Amino acid sequence: MAKGNLFLGTARGRVGSVVLRRRNGQQITSVRTSPTNPKSEAQCKQRMVFATSVSAAARLRTIVDHSFEGMKYGQDSVNYFTKLNTPMLRAGMNYDGESEMPDHNNYLVKGAKGLARMPFQISRGQLSFPQYAFATSFAADSAGTEKGAELLGAQLAYSTFPITNAAEYATLLGSLGVQPGEQMTLVAGLTDNNIDAEYTPTGAVNYSTYVEFARIIFKPAQDIDFSTPFMLVDAETGQFNSLVINFEKSSNWVSKVVVEKSTNGNAIIAPVANGLDLVMIALIRSARGASGWLRSSAKFVLSDESDALAWQVWPSYGQQESEGTSRRYLNQPYNRSDETPTDDAYAPAIQSFTVASPAATSVTISGIQLLNFTTDPQNATVEVKNAAGDILVSNSYPYGETITATTTAELVEGQTYDVKLTIQGVSKTVKYTKNS
Repeated sequence: MAKGNLFLGTARGRVGSVVLRRRNGQQITSVRTSPTNPKSEAQCKQRMVFATSVSAAARLRTIVDHSFEGMKYGQDSVNYFTKLNTPMLRAGMNYDGESEMPDHNNYLVKGAKGLARMPFQISRGQLSFPQYAFATSFAADSAGTEKGAELLGAQLAYSTFPITNAAEYATLLGSLGVQPGEQMTLVAGLTDNNIDAEYTPTGAVNYSTYVEFARIIFKPAQDIDFSTPFMLVDAETGQFNSLVINFEKSSNWVSKVVVEKSTNGNAIIAPVANGLDLVMIALIRSARGASGWLRSSAKFVLSDESDALAWQVWPSYGQQESEGTSRRYLNQPYNRSDETPTDDAYAPAIQSFTVASPAATSVTISGIQLLNFTTDPQNATVEVKNAAGDILVSNSYPYGETITATTTAELVEGQTYDVKLTIQGVSKTVKYTKNS
């Protein structure tokens, strides 16, 4: 029901199929339309981006609801996190599996709940975090196991240099990129899944199952007794010396953060999580300013390159079970009641193709996307049927970028036809409506 006066231009609401609203002092009238759900590729990709973003915000909420300078704490800050990272998510969604892969291209399959392995920006502010103190690369121990974020240039942090006064204390903390009285927050994405596994009906999924935060609060110099020399980092345990950490206000997980020494002498900040793989990490510097808390800008650094998942994941947001041919698509066909996956998950498939009709008695097929074919196709069979089931063409043609098939009768504008493409015994049928 509409409210207001239609003749005075103040009406708002709906009358039948007519929608009334005001914008910039004027009354706007439009026809109400029912939303459609064509499950197009573009629509499915947008859902993939949205779901990945929303899930990340939920996992990181306890950090991103207050980690952006100038933003109101709470939902406004969470919304800013989503807005800030959406362009990054969209940039990688059009990867086709063949061209040069972007730096980030990892998304959540429909229904998954986790933190996708993407370089999300989780804080922004005016504080500098010296370049050498950013988590710019992952270090590894002698066995090649990824341990944590190497702080380039922070050799002093892990040293046998004894602290005897406030100046030495500030120097050693400065090698980490912080100052006495400030905080450093480590945010880590961890998983107990095989991070290199492909998406399968029963296999692992490629995202961070757990997110842990370690807020490390360094004591101001006036709260430290320098009468007895001490080390910033315990050489045996790798943990920060209890004399320099305010454990009462630091997070509980700080006890699982260790500082190790890399082969080139740099410090390595690493979370200890038995049985879990570290897949992403970020460091945030925080300090109280005259008008509130200040932050540094921080992005996640990934443990290795993300897999090319976008082109394999987006179909899960729209296709039916029988249409999911990608190895990374969860809804694979089954042949047994106990849901044991068949080899069809790895079988060759025609992923998509485009149909056009440049002339009344011909159709062209282009943009053919194939999956899991082990040999290059030589020929392709094209079959076209009308709504009555009459076959207008069923012939074999040389395989190429464009295949042109001549029909036995003219295609009628506005009518829909079944166009079936068969390559090496693998078929796919699409609906095609003849346009002018």
